[in-house]
Amino acid sequence: MPKPPVKADSRRATRPYKSPKREQRAQETRRRIRDAASRLFLRDGYAATTMTAIARAAKVGERTVYLAFPTKPALLGEIITVAVRGGDDDAPLAAPVLEVAEAAAASNPELAAQRERGQRNMRSDYRAVGDALARSGVLADTVTSEYAADTIYALAGHDVYLRLTRECGWTGARYAAWLGDTLSAALTRSARRR
Repeated sequence: MPKPPVKADSRRATRPYKSPKREQRAQETRRRIRDAASRLFLRDGYAATTMTAIARAAKVGERTVYLAFPTKPALLGEIITVAVRGGDDDAPLAAPVLEVAEAAAASNPELAAQRERGQRNMRSDYRAVGDALARSGVLADTVTSEYAADTIYALAGHDVYLRLTRECGWTGARYAAWLGDTLSAALTRSARRR
């Protein structure tokens, strides 16, 4: 009696299919969704912006939006990540997106948790900068790396940027120059000797 043919084991792992073109299209779709959501969040506010409206503005199906970002807080979380750290070759977004996120976090526990994680990460990044400044010897004798990190955290926040550019009419370049001068005066040896 002949033996039946052996079937391939369906549990065996298959090689994942990778296509650079497909990955690039997916990345472009995510970017379009983020850009559309950013515009709508800034124009209409977080609560008033629906995933349906985001899909329409991004010219994709609503299902595509949910496949890329399972929830609206997840979408805003990625927008914030790109705003703060950059990503997908985008230039960092403007500080107003962070302002939208702050307002939305007040009524959304998922966004509040993301905000807290983001603040902890930012503080950690600034501590690393403070430590690097201390190692390089540029900090004034009375300035600890922790004090430097706290000072940078206080002055480089999006709220200060928005206050100076919106309420005082400063340009982004003027803010950047002021921030550099102020941090130098507050933290460095050469500025403290003057």
